[in-house]
Amino acid sequence: MRSNSRSSRFTSAAACLVALVTLTGVGNGKALGGRLGEHIDRGPPLPSKHIATLVRGQIVLTYCFQSMPKNPHRRPALLNVGVDNRKDGRPPLTIGWRVVRKCGVIRQRVGPIDPPYVVLLSVSSQTGRTSRVIRVLPSIR
Repeated sequence: MRSNSRSSRFTSAAACLVALVTLTGVGNGKALGGRLGEHIDRGPPLPSKHIATLVRGQIVLTYCFQSMPKNPHRRPALLNVGVDNRKDGRPPLTIGWRVVRKCGVIRQRVGPIDPPYVVLLSVSSQTGRTSRVIRVLPSIR
């Protein structure tokens, strides 16, 4: 049996809105008594400090994360480092490096890619969530 009462329609609409806000991560999800949307929707953080240097045919990337979250959706597991030519339009040479410590150094060969270089960085969590990609111009040493 279907109810046409005005109050039941408003209750259903309110319940849908609460579920939508919580699942999409808009707000902090406190409508259901927790912070569900806040934790699920955010990916791993990018390194707060990152310096890329070109040294004898390889990119030396020094990185440091501000913190290492305990949440598996946010904890960095792989640092994806791509080396690309800024002008050729070909895909970058990208390798995922395991994140073991808060700070570290990665040495990645540029391979057959010709200069000028751009380094692409993103971070993947243990559960597969990926951060946005940032572009870093390496200094030459």
